[in-house]
Amino acid sequence: MENSIDFFVFSPPRCGSTLLCALISSGTDILALNDTFIFRQYSEHVGYQKKPKHKKFVNKIKNKTKKAVKIVSPWAFKKARLSKEIVSTPESYIPCTKHLPPSGYSPPKTEVISYVKSLIERLERPIYIIGNRKKSWKKIYTDNMNAKKVWEKYNESGKNVRDLMDIVFKLMIPSKYERKKIYGEKTPFHLYYSDWIREIYDEPKKIILVRHPIPAVSSIWKRSSSKLRDAINQYMSYFSERYDELYRSSNTLLVKYEKIIKEPKEELRRVYTFLGSRVTREDINVKFDYDFGHGYVGEGIDKSRDEKLRNSLNKKQKREIRDRCAKVIDKFY
Repeated sequence: MENSIDFFVFSPPRCGSTLLCALISSGTDILALNDTFIFRQYSEHVGYQKKPKHKKFVNKIKNKTKKAVKIVSPWAFKKARLSKEIVSTPESYIPCTKHLPPSGYSPPKTEVISYVKSLIERLERPIYIIGNRKKSWKKIYTDNMNAKKVWEKYNESGKNVRDLMDIVFKLMIPSKYERKKIYGEKTPFHLYYSDWIREIYDEPKKIILVRHPIPAVSSIWKRSSSKLRDAINQYMSYFSERYDELYRSSNTLLVKYEKIIKEPKEELRRVYTFLGSRVTREDINVKFDYDFGHGYVGEGIDKSRDEKLRNSLNKKQKREIRDRCAKVIDKFY
């Protein structure tokens, strides 16, 4: 299908994924959309089974259904964070799972309409910053999309859930970007759904972005969490067995945030080569004007950001992050 999703950027939040998308989308034949929520919203709104409470119940539902349903996607950290298990064992950050359809599943009209309406509502939801109501920049995705149009296109040429996602994705692309040749998607929360995405897209090209835990956790803590422990838990919740499987899978490129900052042209050249772009090293531009989250990504690389985030922590806090995130540090740093 034209304008299908050619690649995915998988990364925990506050690890530079928006910066990477802005860089590779600037003056090239690539466009990476930021925070589309298309897979997350489908799961939360349409997913087969809401938050199973016990394994016995999950197994009963799994064995009863005639569809090849896989239990693949965890629930959001924020919905599980009250559990004491989250802070007691490394493997229980996201203790709950959810059913999602297999690759050959064909959503009915009622499901498509309901899903698209809920997605549009989410994308257009106002943003509240320090108590101030602000129009969401994500409305750029809904200017050319409505439930009726999605259903008409899906009913005409769609066959399965992947076709539905590609149709929604294509309608999100602003008209001025329709001549791009390579299209990608990035929503940090979609890392939780990476095994489902890999199944329905048959192992697409995947960029895995990592950032050292100290500045990453510091940024998460500064932005949203009330306790350092919660920020660490949120960061580590992305590095489960699912992440390890993603890292070992085919068509995967590992990119480090630190290398983007220190050697941007060399690192971007690796990304362009991996994605099949013809951009040369001389053509690479580290300045950008990115429409999809410009307010928090700026117009270029800020080399001082990591140092500021590190300096905002004391020695005890840094030691706690190192100890709790040793798995990531040992593997990547």
